[in-house]
Amino acid sequence: MPQPLTTSDQGVATPPVPTVPPTLLVPVGVNDERAQREWEHEQVQRGVTRYRDSLRKVSEDGKVTPRGLEALEPGQVIAEDLIGPLVERIRGAQQVAFDDITKLSKPADYAWGMALLPAETLAACTVLHALSRYEPGPFTACAIALGTRVQHEWEFQNWKAAEAAEEKARKERGADEFVPNLFKLMLHRNKDQ
Repeated sequence: MPQPLTTSDQGVATPPVPTVPPTLLVPVGVNDERAQREWEHEQVQRGVTRYRDSLRKVSEDGKVTPRGLEALEPGQVIAEDLIGPLVERIRGAQQVAFDDITKLSKPADYAWGMALLPAETLAACTVLHALSRYEPGPFTACAIALGTRVQHEWEFQNWKAAEAAEEKARKERGADEFVPNLFKLMLHRNKDQ
């Protein structure tokens, strides 16, 4: 009959008992990547919140009106950087539109819109409209809104010209009655806003 195996025969070694507990490597400071990511996400969220808050104008009566990036200083810098190069592209598109108007019996609808205003005004309308959008939208909605903005600018320019012509006609007639130039009055009243 075989002999029972003893501990020394089995080859099982008991691990030594540590006298000092091992130190756990806990990430701290710059080594804590998870905490660093959380902090970065929090800062990004705070920046987004500050930007959204800057796009809302709160008047004295508590009324909140949304405003676009064009009303802020960074938007003005962006507009200045974008309007200049866009003017040349619009002049090229206007030349094509003018050619269509003069050569075709039925020119495309866009040709008339391109011919309405100077290239500088169209470039400013385009850039300021893009900067004024609070959030992105579908292409068709953006195009319709931009067309409306161009139409309003055209009507505004016509109103300005009509008021100037009426004021000049009053001066030539030597009319004594005081009739204000409504365009100048509007500029004066909105100067501070």
